[in-house]
Amino acid sequence: MHKRASWIKVGCALTTGVGACALVVGGVAVAAPAAGAATPGIATASALTGGTATIGKRISASGITGVATGTLQLGTGGVFDVVLPQKNVQLLPTTATMSLGFLKLNLPTTFSANSAITGTATLGASGINATLTSSLSTTAQVGPFSCTIGPIVASLTTGSSGSLTGTPFTGALTGEESGVLVANDFAVPAVQATSSCPGLVAGLVNVLAGLPLAPGASSLTFHAALVNGLTGAPHQLVTVPTSGAAGTQVAVIGTGWSPTTAAQLAFTSGHPASTGTAAVDSSGALGGFLSVTSSDAAGSNPIVATQGTATASTPFTVVGTHNGGFFWPFGW
Repeated sequence: MHKRASWIKVGCALTTGVGACALVVGGVAVAAPAAGAATPGIATASALTGGTATIGKRISASGITGVATGTLQLGTGGVFDVVLPQKNVQLLPTTATMSLGFLKLNLPTTFSANSAITGTATLGASGINATLTSSLSTTAQVGPFSCTIGPIVASLTTGSSGSLTGTPFTGALTGEESGVLVANDFAVPAVQATSSCPGLVAGLVNVLAGLPLAPGASSLTFHAALVNGLTGAPHQLVTVPTSGAAGTQVAVIGTGWSPTTAAQLAFTSGHPASTGTAAVDSSGALGGFLSVTSSDAAGSNPIVATQGTATASTPFTVVGTHNGGFFWPFGW
């Protein structure tokens, strides 16, 4: 990653006793706040895929997928402040498994953000190092009851957390970057009785899952990709993953779109075409989902985003066929 340092730098100078910093990419300053002024935000969109979660030794979930959009702001010493507002965080439903000896219970489950995702990112020799903190909850359908575990305050990092180690984001700052975020140092509270989760049910879940749990007994891992508005180019579009079989949930992210106006997504390889809607936040960052269906033709076909007269596309390759297993057939 030494090549990165040759064209990306953070320059700081002292003027009249006040420090000012500017990020320089390819010789162009993209953020240079005046003394006392707020730093301009850089639009950013991220996709979280292949997520896994463990709650103690008995509850696990995999295939967690989400998108989040917000801004990067250059702070002091070349550190970026990351703000992904709660309303811009979308996490798809999944299935959690509760293992009770030889018995395994598959529970429809949703993860949700109770707060904004905030933290810092720094440019290092091996890539972008990030630590992002949020309050999360997970709600499982236990028969006719709906029980929530949370709030869980977790700090996802590309560094080390408990027994886990993440991977810094690498790639082109003006394109797509990818890394691995982990968390293994958060506590998990007991389920609280509610109208949808009566006391007897909540107590049973707590006993079976061993709740509450001390820090280090649970974990989160996400493969993450991000794009940002450093290029200033309009209508940037990226899919994560870039290929998959029927049943694959595709996260679609981008920057440079008209703020707060939703974009329509379409994957036209099938009959009928797979469609969806992507939210666009106030910074112009886009995030949404599409599902690959059995009607989508094998091979490379474009996923298209349309917002009024603006349009952009990116290729997605359909491979093989869906081989069964649990699949939640919902659109966005």
